[in-house]
Amino acid sequence: AEPGAEAAEAYAVCCGKAKLRINSPHLQKMKALHQMYSRGAEEGQFLRDLFCVLLRYETLQGGGFQAALPGPCFDVLLRHFDVRMELFASPFNSRYSRFCSAFRDTDSVFGSLGSFFDFHPPEGAYEVNPPFVPEVVSRAAAHM
Repeated sequence: AEPGAEAAEAYAVCCGKAKLRINSPHLQKMKALHQMYSRGAEEGQFLRDLFCVLLRYETLQGGGFQAALPGPCFDVLLRHFDVRMELFASPFNSRYSRFCSAFRDTDSVFGSLGSFFDFHPPEGAYEVNPPFVPEVVSRAAAHM
């Protein structure tokens, strides 16, 4: 990743002629998640994985940055209910290091356990904030 020309806080991740941007906080977060869930991976592998996940979400026009609860809400959920996982997130907007996301193939190296609809925990407390699409909300409620 190279520093961006417009702002010191932006980086470009390139593959061939394709260039995708990521801001510094997201880059650091993605690097930390990748190190946690892709132990032993080389820097080159991180950059390839990062490019793939950036391209996937860029193709969805920023779909990985869905509105999330404010940080203090996550703190309360953790402190009072031991919530440590989100069931609808992306590597970019997840608050916890484990989460369910729409794309296991690109997101698992950053901590995703795959689709919420394929996730069947026997018990526990989880943060659930599905996309505000009536069919998805109904399906999520039925799945729980």
